[in-house]
Amino acid sequence: MTSEFGADTTIRTAFFDNGAIPDGFSLHAVVMGISTLVRVVAHPEHFDARIFREMTSIWSPASEVGDQSSVMGNESLPLITMGKCNDVNAEAVASEFSTVVTRVSLHVLKKANQLLLHAGGIADDHGNVAVIVGPSGRGKTTTIREMAREYSYVSDETIAIDAEGRVLPYPKPLSVIVSEHKHKQQIPSAQLGMKQLESNQLRIGSIVILERGKSGSKGDVEPVSLAEALNLISSQSSYLTFVTHPLAFIARLMNETGGFKRLTAGSVDFLASLAPKLWEPYHAEQWEHVMPSDRRNSFVGSEVVDALSTIDGVLVMTSEGKLHTLSAIASDIWRGLFRGARLENIGQKIESEFGTPLNTSIHNAVSEYVEELKALRIISDVAEF
Repeated sequence: MTSEFGADTTIRTAFFDNGAIPDGFSLHAVVMGISTLVRVVAHPEHFDARIFREMTSIWSPASEVGDQSSVMGNESLPLITMGKCNDVNAEAVASEFSTVVTRVSLHVLKKANQLLLHAGGIADDHGNVAVIVGPSGRGKTTTIREMAREYSYVSDETIAIDAEGRVLPYPKPLSVIVSEHKHKQQIPSAQLGMKQLESNQLRIGSIVILERGKSGSKGDVEPVSLAEALNLISSQSSYLTFVTHPLAFIARLMNETGGFKRLTAGSVDFLASLAPKLWEPYHAEQWEHVMPSDRRNSFVGSEVVDALSTIDGVLVMTSEGKLHTLSAIASDIWRGLFRGARLENIGQKIESEFGTPLNTSIHNAVSEYVEELKALRIISDVAEF
């Protein structure tokens, strides 16, 4: 990844296969509990060490909370090549440095079987984290900033959750839009009066989808269906297909936290008052993991990573991270094949439920659905009448 700041001013991330460190100086970073060396190379004639120290010193809270033990082993070492780190480009470099550090951390964590979300988070006094998921520009930083007056700041950008429901803290400086500044300003949370974490022992307490409400409204918190939440969460995840059975992973988090929620954020004046509702449990809907334990010679297509049966149909995730919501009939075909039924019997069940199709036989109708699923590599050639 390369970002241009000028004719010869770039920040670039690269990875060394052999783990070798080129000549120069290095930065030791501890982010989300991951301890790693970050190799920094700068333009020798335009590098102000004072500015660089100021830029990196505001990251110390993110380092102090995390586990200091190294898990890198022989992993590749990330490299940041900086251009003109001086008074003129300081804000641009600081903003891009924040992005690079986050991406470096995600690169390391991707093999740790953790759900990596583009999300912010706040924690209650018991270490239960409300994770607020949303794309860039949705208002995560503003929401977190307001709610972290009474609740501890966990992150405004990235949340990592492991299979046991533990949350890795990432209390990075907030990236704040400030008028008359071209680039987002990197401001430590303590400087903004936000409550600081007292412990890094955090657990998932709630997963909330952030939506924008009408300007001036009070906003609200309400339940959201599993299928809708999976679509939104998967679109705001990094390296999701690296997670073992990612859809079931997310669904289990729903069970643990009492259902997914939607926070419709209205006026900033009412955000803090909505915070307690983020932990209120709702009824967690039923779901079934519909992936064979042994995929050899199964009906599952080569592109499928995971599949979940919900009240809104079967959801299938493919290897490129795309989530497919199958139609009612396609869902019945998948469920039937998962339970070992023959396509002939599945067709009879579909006919009894939906009626006889017009101008064709149930055999031909089901065959068309099967061929469409095969074309998407969702179902394999094993599925035949």
